[in-house]
Amino acid sequence: MFYDKYAQLCKRRGVSMSAAAVEAGLSKSLVTKWKTNKVDVPSPDVLKKLSAYFGMPVSELLGEDNDIKKEKPTVNDDELSEDMKKLISRLKKLPEDKIRTLLDLAESIQPQDH
Repeated sequence: MFYDKYAQLCKRRGVSMSAAAVEAGLSKSLVTKWKTNKVDVPSPDVLKKLSAYFGMPVSELLGEDNDIKKEKPTVNDDELSEDMKKLISRLKKLPEDKIRTLLDLAESIQPQDH
């Protein structure tokens, strides 16, 4: 649950959960919402603000493994557009920290399911 991770980060920083929310540009009531509604993942906008506040990537905020897992593609290469093939080729040459940054960006621009 996100609330627990958030509480841990605030404790490590030596700040109350309400104060951290306000300093990050969020409302105090949002912390209560995380606690009472058992929110697993806040919205991308909230994650972006907390990422900046705590100085860590979104993946770390969410407690995800720091190693980028190498997954087998779920589609056949023949099904990929030429642009996708170019993108994958360029991604293979990037250092891991840049890939993480791109993954965080991709997460932040995903449409929200309401």
